[in-house]
Amino acid sequence: MGDSDVKTKDIKLVVVGDGAIGKTSLLVSYARNHFPESHDPTVFDCITTSLQRHNIKIKLNLWDTAGQEDYDRLRPLAYHHADVFLLCFALNSNASLYNAKAKWAPELNKHSNAPVLLIGLKADLRKDSNSISKREGSDIARSIKTVKYLECSSLKREGVTTVFESAVDAVILPKKAGCVIL
Repeated sequence: MGDSDVKTKDIKLVVVGDGAIGKTSLLVSYARNHFPESHDPTVFDCITTSLQRHNIKIKLNLWDTAGQEDYDRLRPLAYHHADVFLLCFALNSNASLYNAKAKWAPELNKHSNAPVLLIGLKADLRKDSNSISKREGSDIARSIKTVKYLECSSLKREGVTTVFESAVDAVILPKKAGCVIL
């Protein structure tokens, strides 16, 4: 099968969640293959990368969003024509998981019907009993009807590629709504 037989698809992926939980680090770690040493929240808005998945050449447009309340009115503008969302929280922050369910999931449901994956960030910081367990994350994913729950560490680059491959799969291999794959 030659290159001319390969299909192409543009996918708009939008990352949402509380501020300062690691969303930008996830995107930079994936798109640039390294963990960012420093972070300026205003620097990373959108970056395009590519991959091949299921014999489809994917142009993946990664959109970062600000999690701070100051941007509540502007942020939904990024949701327009989104193909998939990564709803993120930090595994060392119960508040960010609570907000994923109470704030972010309803906001996404209001503005889009695109598939949502729940992503636990900072897996390398899961050290004590206050950290969020895999089961807690899975339970929230089920309750808000995301298509998948995953965890990763952008710092160690563990699970990062799987997050983005799973997001692409949610677009090109859609599952039934309400089905959570663990």
